[in-house]
Amino acid sequence: MTSKLIQPEIAATERLLDIETIRSEKPSEPSPSLEQTAPSTARRAAAYVASILTILFTLRYILWRCAINNWHNWWLSCPLLAAEIFTAMHILGYQYTVWPRRKLATSSAQNPYALPVFIFIPTVNEGASILGPTIRGAIETRRQYVKAHPDASVRIVVCNDGRVANASDWQSTDKLAQQRGVECVTRTVGGGAKAGNIENARRIVGADGDCLIVVLDADQIARPDFLLRAIEPFADPTVGWVQTRQFYRNQESRIARWAEAQASLFYDFVCPGKAAVNASFICGTNVVISAQVLDQIGGFPQDSITEDFAASIRTHHQWRSVYIQDVLAEGLGPMDLTAYYVQQSRWARGTIGVLLTDGKRLVLPGFTMRQRIQYLLSGTHYLCGLRDFIFLGSAVLCLVTARSPVQHVTLASIASYLLPYIIATQALICIQSGVKPILRSMIIGYSSFPILVVSLIEALTNRRVAFIVTPKSESMHSDLRAIVPHIVVVVVCLAALAYATTTHTAWTIKCIPFFWVTYALTMLLPTFVLAKLTPTRIANRG
Repeated sequence: MTSKLIQPEIAATERLLDIETIRSEKPSEPSPSLEQTAPSTARRAAAYVASILTILFTLRYILWRCAINNWHNWWLSCPLLAAEIFTAMHILGYQYTVWPRRKLATSSAQNPYALPVFIFIPTVNEGASILGPTIRGAIETRRQYVKAHPDASVRIVVCNDGRVANASDWQSTDKLAQQRGVECVTRTVGGGAKAGNIENARRIVGADGDCLIVVLDADQIARPDFLLRAIEPFADPTVGWVQTRQFYRNQESRIARWAEAQASLFYDFVCPGKAAVNASFICGTNVVISAQVLDQIGGFPQDSITEDFAASIRTHHQWRSVYIQDVLAEGLGPMDLTAYYVQQSRWARGTIGVLLTDGKRLVLPGFTMRQRIQYLLSGTHYLCGLRDFIFLGSAVLCLVTARSPVQHVTLASIASYLLPYIIATQALICIQSGVKPILRSMIIGYSSFPILVVSLIEALTNRRVAFIVTPKSESMHSDLRAIVPHIVVVVVCLAALAYATTTHTAWTIKCIPFFWVTYALTMLLPTFVLAKLTPTRIANRG
């Protein structure tokens, strides 16, 4: 494998920083930090109470649900029961994850600032308007780091995959890197997508052995204190990686805002909980990794489109992980539904694929039971698409066939068991995140279920699908193609409701499926508001 390497004089970097450009840029809005989002004592107390009630009502409901399952209609009741048990397991798993624990202690057995640092910025076709600020952010965080630790060694390497991806202006990335005074490795032989791009650059610049690897995606602008904060935990030689929070800075985009609301639940609640049991995995960007971790498994796995999750599950039984909840870098979220679904599809295919190929590693010595639980929860998360499909499909079938998946049910028993279960689970996350963010998260997440079902099928059949980078700018095309499945689902739901109103089936049979179909319509209709129905051309936003 051959590559083109551009390595300007590093000493000239600060002179080429283009200070006036940085000063002229509009400062971004303050983004959340751990201190800003710290809950009040009253909110924490309410969350504890809601969590305990959620656990009790979930167990109570599932026991009742198993008792009333209609085994005569097994073809309808059994898939639905399995989906409900899956939901209960993840609800209980969430409570287990976010339950307060003491932060794991780390040692200070070595000087982390003596370790050479390589900042890798993988790029394909993002362009100078997006890549330029990222390079400047990397230069500034390096400047602050070297100022605090004069003997530190930090090299910034742009990993250019534009040539092998046939990007029309791939040469401009080489020129931009040269102008900014940073290194650029341009691949001439492809393979392995992002993982192959980084590994090619690692081999050429010698980023192996006793050094640290920083990965910043092309849109992720590091804050000045990124290196100062993220390298400190490596004073403990058992720490394999330090993951920091991701944040979408393009809040002017409605899709990015809603996607950030969904991501915040993961980064503000799930990740800290995983970190408390040494189960915080690599999330692709805004991360610092010991090169020894990658050397141990031959580099970032190139057989997975989620190389981050694959690398984590293959090494976590021997290394510790640290999570920093504060925002130390800001990126761009998907700006239209098509881009959002591309992102969700890749994550789903990759995560499920890793669980299928590497799940057996969880039985290896070195993994704790807590780690095994967390990786199983993460690996099965995207089965929520199949779960939602089963919920909705069962409800439609029940309305159309007048067959019930349950028996011996009254409206009183439904109110006694189902309603407290639903209210408790929703109340907890509303207390934690707030009503508006959680509604946005639920709506945009639910709209993904048709895409997640397709992704599951692709993962199970091991279908080869190209690695598609999440677009960093709004597409000129409409989202109509992306929402065709939603149109079909809405039509089917409306037809089922219309048919059900003409039948004389008892309401004890119809009420729950009627609720679920109505719920699906309520969750899906905002998709048509979020969707861009006419083609437009929007310039890249850097």
